Amino acid sequence: MGPKSRGWVLLLCHGTVLALGGVYALARGRALDRELYEAVVGPSWPVVVALVPAVERLVSAFVRFTGALAVACGVIVIALAMTSFRRGERWAWYAAWALPVHATIDLAVLLGYGALTPVSAAWDVTLLVLSTAALVSSASVANEAPLGQAAT
Repeated sequence: MGPKSRGWVLLLCHGTVLALGGVYALARGRALDRELYEAVVGPSWPVVVALVPAVERLVSAFVRFTGALAVACGVIVIALAMTSFRRGERWAWYAAWALPVHATIDLAVLLGYGALTPVSAAWDVTLLVLSTAALVSSASVANEAPLGQAAT
């Protein structure tokens, strides 16, 4: 948000981490956290695949689709960070609140399923901290300008 705030850099980092995680999912076709499967399903992943071989293809397709969405969202966050958020446009600051809300919901869902593993917790907390720090560090600048205009 201009020279007064470097929150846009944190938001840029958030978008980059999100996009890179999506590239990993697209390339590998499996979640970064193998423990996540077992935490949700119960038995070990090899047992599930042995019992229902098609489940691995289904999960791989789902993970790749989710990876494509993560890449797209990461690119949008990067664009937002480098343009409107950096210029101090209030609408961008308000729109960016979707990021910590999403990370919080993801944590809550994983907790609800009893599937919060150290890797998934680290992923969500990293994204939550990056986005919240970007928003908090830019709050005063975002509130200086009228809605729809950049802070000067």
